[in-house]
Amino acid sequence: MFDGYLWAKTLHIVLIASWFAGLFYLPR
Repeated sequence: MFDGYLWAKTLHIVLIASWFAGLFYLPR
């Protein structure tokens, strides 16, 4: 259970980080 929670948290952080990177790197 704890391992799954850690996995979910890590995936969430990675997704948010990549989303922010895309927002900042891609010109509107």
